[in-house]
Amino acid sequence: MAGALSAARSSRAEDVTVVGSRPSAARDRDSATTVIPQERLEGAGTTAADVLRAQPGVAVRETGGYGSLSTASIRGATAAQTPVYLAGIRLNDDLGGTADLSLIPLWLVRRVEVYRSATPEEADRLGLGGAIFFEPRRARGWDARGGLLVGSFGTAATYLRAGVGDERAGALVGLRLEGAQNDYELTDDRGTRFDPGDDRVVRRQNADAQTYDAWTVGHAQLGRAASVDLLSQVVAREQGIPSLSLFPTERARARLSRELFGVTSRVAASDRVLVTTTTAAAVTRAHYTDPLREAGIGGARSDVAAARGDQGLSARIDVTDDVEVVPVLRASLESLAIDADDAHVARASRAFARGGLSTTVRPTDALRLRALASLECHGTQATGTSLVGGGSIARSDTCGIAVPAGRASAAWGGPALTLLANAGRYGRAPTLGEMYGISGVVRGNADLAAERGWAFDAGVRSEAPRTAPAPLRGAWLDAFVFVRFANDLVAYRRSALGYVRPYNEGTARVAGAELGVGGRPLSFLTVESALTLLDPRSTSTTTTSTLLPYQSQLVSYSRVGVEARPRSRIEPIARAALSFRAESARHADQAGLVVIPAQGSLDAEGALSVYKDRVTFRLRAVNLLGQERFDVVGYPLPGRAFYASLEAEL
Repeated sequence: MAGALSAARSSRAEDVTVVGSRPSAARDRDSATTVIPQERLEGAGTTAADVLRAQPGVAVRETGGYGSLSTASIRGATAAQTPVYLAGIRLNDDLGGTADLSLIPLWLVRRVEVYRSATPEEADRLGLGGAIFFEPRRARGWDARGGLLVGSFGTAATYLRAGVGDERAGALVGLRLEGAQNDYELTDDRGTRFDPGDDRVVRRQNADAQTYDAWTVGHAQLGRAASVDLLSQVVAREQGIPSLSLFPTERARARLSRELFGVTSRVAASDRVLVTTTTAAAVTRAHYTDPLREAGIGGARSDVAAARGDQGLSARIDVTDDVEVVPVLRASLESLAIDADDAHVARASRAFARGGLSTTVRPTDALRLRALASLECHGTQATGTSLVGGGSIARSDTCGIAVPAGRASAAWGGPALTLLANAGRYGRAPTLGEMYGISGVVRGNADLAAERGWAFDAGVRSEAPRTAPAPLRGAWLDAFVFVRFANDLVAYRRSALGYVRPYNEGTARVAGAELGVGGRPLSFLTVESALTLLDPRSTSTTTTSTLLPYQSQLVSYSRVGVEARPRSRIEPIARAALSFRAESARHADQAGLVVIPAQGSLDAEGALSVYKDRVTFRLRAVNLLGQERFDVVGYPLPGRAFYASLEAEL
């Protein structure tokens, strides 16, 4: 039973202390992975989008200033193809399939795991675009801390977390209130893109956002061979709806809310069998009002409600010391309801089931082989009225979309040098929102087919041993090449009437390379750099450009950090860092006629802690050079901004 209990504990993603090295992720060490430690999640005004954009292979897209929607994607995939998890619970909503990174409170997170090539079997979806896991803090003893934040463009926030517990049981509760006016300046070309003579600088209007949320994280050991983890969230956001064009709106508003609950239990059935069950439920609502018909939501009011319930069961079976088998069963129910101007528009529901089996074999101490096979089944029911043309919707099938998936991988070596290779077949069914309409401005396409594709990658991972010479101690390297072939990619295009509608692109190929290096050449100095090369091509397009829209072909990131710990009774710790991120130009249309310019951002941050981090003051400057930056569709983002925060143990 001691072995079973050890397995139950190791199944959790435990804390990792990083001193100049970048370890592989806990769930799957045999693929392209990155761990972002807790120390990199702390900074004045730092968001989940900020920490992810520093990782190789990850693209982050924003829609405005602080607190606005931001999403992440991996290796040329879309945000809908990239599942994001918190404590193992998927955060991607059932409206558009994306996860809003701005709703993830980093002060409640202790580490982030980024899977760039393959999704681990713990995930409930095996999609095209890897996966991102946020692991929450756990109460270890008494924990009570609060913080205040102020910043540019009317940014203000406060949080409070409190918890108590030990290794056997604990609970942590967090509350957050934040808001921003986001009234930054931008250049209005007055509809004449190629005539700069009439350009003028204006201030963004109706772009404010206020967010309120509450979180609870709990864990308990039940006897000698069982444990349970709990997660709950309640979040509400009120915000303006600034027009996608540079003509500002005045009264278009949105109210968004989400309730999320999840429980994960682990039972060691024997010395060699660990059974894990996961239950989760999420309800998402969006209420749009547009009395002046400024935002084009299809009327003066639109209401969207989505709900999802998930159930998972897996067993980790150690057949021998060198052979491990993991069968997995997943099931979920989803529903979507859309109403506009008191008129019934659409009702849709989906039943999802997946069965999978993975096997890991270790022929030698240095070689690990893994294989995974999975089959998903999606049954959809839909009735109502289409937002496109007003035609009726009628669909009923038990398994209208079947998605097979599989993966094989090999890893050879140890921490000093590991060679890795992966090959996989993946797929993703379109979300209910993509099929039946998200709002009046984004209208569904009931004829969408499932995305399917093949992915291949190979790379090397290296970490210098502790016995290495001082300049190399803590050094690490992560380098991969990859290629992905996809059929029926879900993309978006604008109609002549102004609304956006998804469609299946056809065939596409995304190839690229990633390089991450870093280290601690001196005891007080850390350096790291990341480079991503991407060649995203449509292989079925008939336009003059084959480049897929909104993808940068070159992204680079570099960071230098220093730390000082002078001797004093107040035990001060001073930290400072300077970073720069640059990305090449992007096409905003399939023809390659509209180009979003290249952009970059030079950022600086500093922190001073006293009394063993009990009190910390932080400063952060974003885009020090005031370079022009642009959002996902090419409209301006905030320029130079400053943030300051004060955190204290209570």
